Amino acid sequence: MQPIQQHAPGTSETTRCGYLQDFAQEIVFKACFAFAFTLAIMVTPASKAQEESIALPLPEKAPVVPDVPNRNPVLNDVEEENALPAEGEIADRPPVPSRKARRAGRRVISNKPFGPAPRPAKWSDRKIAKAREQCKNLLSDAIFEFKPLEPIRKGICGTPAPILLNSIRGSQTVTIRPAAKLNCNMASQFHRWIVEVVQPSARTHLETEIAGVINIASYHCRTRYNDPGQRISQHALANALDLSGFITAKGEQIAVEKFWEGDAPQGHFLKEIHAGACKIFGTVLGPKANAAHKDHFHLDMTKRRHGSFCE
Repeated sequence: MQPIQQHAPGTSETTRCGYLQDFAQEIVFKACFAFAFTLAIMVTPASKAQEESIALPLPEKAPVVPDVPNRNPVLNDVEEENALPAEGEIADRPPVPSRKARRAGRRVISNKPFGPAPRPAKWSDRKIAKAREQCKNLLSDAIFEFKPLEPIRKGICGTPAPILLNSIRGSQTVTIRPAAKLNCNMASQFHRWIVEVVQPSARTHLETEIAGVINIASYHCRTRYNDPGQRISQHALANALDLSGFITAKGEQIAVEKFWEGDAPQGHFLKEIHAGACKIFGTVLGPKANAAHKDHFHLDMTKRRHGSFCE
């Protein structure tokens, strides 16, 4: 029988402490394992059958959410306009404009009528003086027999320095019957047409010169064709002249309506001076234009960008 070994007191205490440490480590290990296992179960997706078995019943009606004033004018303009001021806001603040009002605010709204501003009741002294100075430069007393008239202003009609043109002197004096009420520029271009086109053509086709023209319309405050739906006529500006015929130095009368058609010398004369007028005037209308001009020539000085309008 072996003798019992006696341990030193320090050795026994050390062993007991080791047992306690091993026990503590085992408890910690088991706790960590249990925590990891529980976490794995929580994050693992459940099957469809499991989801259906654990699905909670939904309420029959959605809970009623109390209305909250919408403070965003972009989301609801009507509510914004009618909403009461929130606590702390100023009660009398101006309402936020609606979307339609904001759009309208981007445009300049004016109470002025559309179209050009109405003309003054009379011509200014500056415009009258300028127009009369132009007349002095364009019309020579040696060539033009005319009478200066008072400025004409009737709404949008009129001209600041009209004249009453009686005749044009040259190799053959041409009388306007009756005298034409025109502005000075129109009178000047009419003289140019007589000298450069009419008289040479008359000498060629008629073997004489023109001594008179038959005037059926000069200044007249009206719209085109006397139609209220049309634009203002150049006659209303004393800027147009309508001629129904010509009188030769022999006394022969050449009416536009009578001689335009056919192969007579008078017809060739009329067609040639009509074509020549297109190089001088802004607008030239004759029997080929429409029924309204079947019996006369219409001549005016409308300013155009690309040559004259000629029919």
